[in-house]
Amino acid sequence: MTIDDITTLIASDESRTLELKKTTGELKDGMHAACAFLNTDGGWLIFGIIICLIVSLSMMTA
Repeated sequence: MTIDDITTLIASDESRTLELKKTTGELKDGMHAACAFLNTDGGWLIFGIIICLIVSLSMMTA
C-alpha cells in the first residue's frame, strides 16, 4: 500500500470498514473497532489521523 492509497482511503472519511484515531491514547476504542472488524467483513484501523490533516492532504492531491 502506498501513501497515495492511504490518502485516498482516509479522504473518504470513517465508514463501516474504516476507523480513524488521532492517537494511541484512543487504543481502547480502537481495539473495540478492531474486534468489530474481525467479527464482520474486516476493515481498516488507522492511528495518527487528525481531521484537519485529511483536509490538507486532500487539497494537496487535488
